[in-house]
Amino acid sequence: AIMTALLKKKKKTLLLYFLLMSGQILGSLSVGGAPATYCAALNQINALFLKRPYLAAFTVCGIKASAADFIAQQADARKARNEAIQRINEIEGTKIKGRHRRESDSNAATNKELALLLLPRQTFEFRRNLAFLFYGSAYQGCCQEYIFNHIFPALFGKSRKLSTVMMKVSFDMLVISPFICLPIAY
Repeated sequence: AIMTALLKKKKKTLLLYFLLMSGQILGSLSVGGAPATYCAALNQINALFLKRPYLAAFTVCGIKASAADFIAQQADARKARNEAIQRINEIEGTKIKGRHRRESDSNAATNKELALLLLPRQTFEFRRNLAFLFYGSAYQGCCQEYIFNHIFPALFGKSRKLSTVMMKVSFDMLVISPFICLPIAY
């Protein structure tokens, strides 16, 4: 029902993401109204990810990290521009209060437009984004695939009991994150 509603609202991208992340149900998936090629493509992607988990981790985590940095850079640029506009408005507001003629109001508006044009343009930092792409691909993808799917089961077993899960989480928080994850990131 959710998938059909999403398709009716033309949210195919969200649906594809949802289906891709739901690898367990891809084999028996029947999406009403969606072309069969979506299911076939998702089944092929799922099979590739199961066959080559390091390639999957490298690709997905790299893209995710790069996209996250892209969004963060856009948010920073928007915030800097809004702060600059607010400062310009505050300066113009104090200038207009001291003047009483109509000419000063039009001059203030012209000055404000000029100031907005002269605001520094935030450029996209490709080197920073490449660093995030590399960190996401190499560490978050490949290294964590090995750590969590090979080393942890060897150290703590494959049990899903609460005590085992708590040991894994504690080891991750107290050893992996402070001594491996953070130093690699910085």
